[in-house]
Amino acid sequence: MKKVLLLFYLFSFTVFSQENISLKQVLSQLSKTHKIAFSYNENQIQNFNQILVDSENDLNTILINLSLQTQLVFEKIDEKNYIIRNKSSETKNICAVIYSDKTKEELPFANVYFDDKTVLTNQQGKVEIKDILNDAVISIKLIGYKTKNIPVHSFTTTCKEIFLSEEIHQLNEVVITDYLTTGLSKKKDGSIVLNPKKTGILPGVLEPDVLQSLQLIPGVQSPDETASGIHIRGSTPDQNLVVFDGMKMYHFSHYFGLISAFNPYITNNVKLFRSGTHAKYGNIVGGVLDISIDNNAPDKFSAGFGSTLTHADFFIKAPLLNNKIGLVFSARRSITDFANTITNQKYAEVAFQNSKIAEGLDQENLRITNAKNDFFYEDYYSKILVAPNEKNQLSFSYLYSLNDLNFTGENPRTQEDFRDDIVIKNKGFHTDWKLDLADKGSHKIAFAKTDFYKDYDGSRIRTRPNGNQDNVFFNKTNTVQETSAEYSFKKETKKQNHWEIGTQFSNHQLTYNFKRIRSALNDFVDDNINGKMFSYALFSEYQINTNNKWLINLGLRWQHFNGIAKNFVEPRFNINYKTTKNLNFKFSTELKHQSVSQVLDFRNDGLGGLFNHFWALADERELPVLQSFQTTIGADYQKKGWTLDLEIYHKNIDGILFLFDQNVRAQKYYSGTNSVNGLDLLIKKQWYNYNTWVSYSLSKSIYHFNNLNDGDNFNGSFDTPHNFIWSHNYNLKKVEFSLGWRFRSGIPYTVKTAELNNSNRLKIVFNDLNTERLPNYKRLDFSARYKFYFKRDKNIKGQLGFTLQNILNRRNILSRDYEIQTIVNGQGANRTEKEVLVETDKISLGFVPNISFRVYF
Repeated sequence: MKKVLLLFYLFSFTVFSQENISLKQVLSQLSKTHKIAFSYNENQIQNFNQILVDSENDLNTILINLSLQTQLVFEKIDEKNYIIRNKSSETKNICAVIYSDKTKEELPFANVYFDDKTVLTNQQGKVEIKDILNDAVISIKLIGYKTKNIPVHSFTTTCKEIFLSEEIHQLNEVVITDYLTTGLSKKKDGSIVLNPKKTGILPGVLEPDVLQSLQLIPGVQSPDETASGIHIRGSTPDQNLVVFDGMKMYHFSHYFGLISAFNPYITNNVKLFRSGTHAKYGNIVGGVLDISIDNNAPDKFSAGFGSTLTHADFFIKAPLLNNKIGLVFSARRSITDFANTITNQKYAEVAFQNSKIAEGLDQENLRITNAKNDFFYEDYYSKILVAPNEKNQLSFSYLYSLNDLNFTGENPRTQEDFRDDIVIKNKGFHTDWKLDLADKGSHKIAFAKTDFYKDYDGSRIRTRPNGNQDNVFFNKTNTVQETSAEYSFKKETKKQNHWEIGTQFSNHQLTYNFKRIRSALNDFVDDNINGKMFSYALFSEYQINTNNKWLINLGLRWQHFNGIAKNFVEPRFNINYKTTKNLNFKFSTELKHQSVSQVLDFRNDGLGGLFNHFWALADERELPVLQSFQTTIGADYQKKGWTLDLEIYHKNIDGILFLFDQNVRAQKYYSGTNSVNGLDLLIKKQWYNYNTWVSYSLSKSIYHFNNLNDGDNFNGSFDTPHNFIWSHNYNLKKVEFSLGWRFRSGIPYTVKTAELNNSNRLKIVFNDLNTERLPNYKRLDFSARYKFYFKRDKNIKGQLGFTLQNILNRRNILSRDYEIQTIVNGQGANRTEKEVLVETDKISLGFVPNISFRVYF
């Protein structure tokens, strides 16, 4: 019977919210539903015939809303009886401090309404009101938060603490809020959105780093522990599309992958697609990472600066010309070249391992003398926003990042001199113009240019016992130049459906040069790859919303690559069905193609793997166009602090490429397929100030190459059947703590042997590929963050962060390879040399502490 009454109550008030009814009708309905009685004078209520009642089932909230509309007092006598009277003339003084219930931070400049008056909370979130009627109700409103109504009589002589809940806009699009922590949400289209400004603390993540934060999401991982080495459901980093403020990124890390090149303190939103990619995203077969910066001119000045044990940075956001123009600028530079902190030492140990650079940095290594390592990185970003009126908006963005390394050293025992110079540059420019015509739709025209440059020069000069020199010189250069333009039109049709259509043009120019000269062996390799390609695309997508139950994205993309004179049609289909308020089912399928990808180069370059990938263009002779087909089905559920998200997928990628040394294989390039089946699961429980979650991925990656492994299937190079993360977050007002345990299967590797060549020198021979597997990976991380104010007026805010990565100091093996090394015995005339095959492991970060300090104003 209670359920029937509740349904009747909800239905009745849904009807009420759609039309104006009298106060007497409302009271009659409340009396029947809640079995209560109201005592009142008919003259008090007879004039209230235009009452609006929301579909709210909380009696106290309903009575407060009625009081706000009528200025009457609904006074509770006992559990069954209420009286209605006019407000008395009694007054009191009240005090309150307004907080965010998520961050526990004070909320300045919140609007407090009472008796047709408005006051604002100060910068400390505090408000004081004198001589306010004791029967009044105050209403607290702030953009981004739910409005809260509180009776004045509930205030005491002490200052009342009031907590506002965040308001999630576009509720019809959001499926899961606080996906892992605050600032992370999941939408109906399957995308996961991260807001670095609101992101809560995560284990092992010192700053709100975009790339490191996303690695805690099921289906996303980095087998080599780098920030940039993101694998999304079996897709390697080069198969994923990374867009930063409209610019496609071909390099997005510092310190050879360990640190993200994106400054998190200016980033607005990050949208991750593991599947169900929109039709506007093209020339990619993996996931999508779309990183955006503020698109509206800032309305007030803000700035910040800070430092970690590896770099320092600052940013400013400033309105200009009456908020018609806005400026955003950030700069960051490493301190690695003048401060050898413990974190820098740990990073260098991992980044340069298995190379002469690592030997030179090892102070206990007596073989390398006169070692000198000059290494630094920096990045700069600027954006100008122009909004002359409500309809027009223009923006201009520029990005520059640099990694520069110069190493020299000597080995007196082997009479060998070393030199390594590496320069990595990435520059980008983007501009767009948006015209918003309201009901007639919006137009956007954009232009972007990206330049990527990576160059390595190295030498190994050795004097043998007989006085002859064995000199080896290396040079590798990889460049990418991309120019693109786009036009798109968006319009909201009937019933809140959306339609988007657009066209894209891009021009790619890529070069790769590999040189290796061994003077003693008369070994000379000079490999050049040059490519140019124009591509054109048309795309269209229609989004259907049906009573907030169904969300269907129907997308179609036509792509033409003139370099290979081929057309590709790519259907994209994504559906989400909301069965109840808390439960959703989803399905997506998509076909995608990619003409620009990286090739894995196995040839020895003396760097130990620092430069073993290069970007190349498809030519349909040796370098094929990649093709991916993916289907995903799943469900998600969120209620009473519980979050469950389950997705099962199948992905097939055709055209992946290996490049072997021509001295090892007769054939140079090998093309094959990668088939991935997987399951991604998230289970999370949220309490008031504590939450815990489990992120688990079960997957299987299988390679097939007709000309490798006798044509038999073998494990994918990054196959990790199990990937498990268990994290805990605890929030104690201004202090946050996070602890996380990571476990994953070791990746496969290929055993190699050695045999003598015609010159009586050893050469490497490959056994069957990826038949062995590394030990399992385990790591425990801890993070803490404390927020504070420097002054009482709280104009200047500080933040102190602290992380302990790999607390147990477990040195996991990330990869395994083999190389031929020369062993020297004896000295002088008795010195002998012998070549041997050596197994070389790439070892993970050990125990790494790091500290950050930031100031905002």
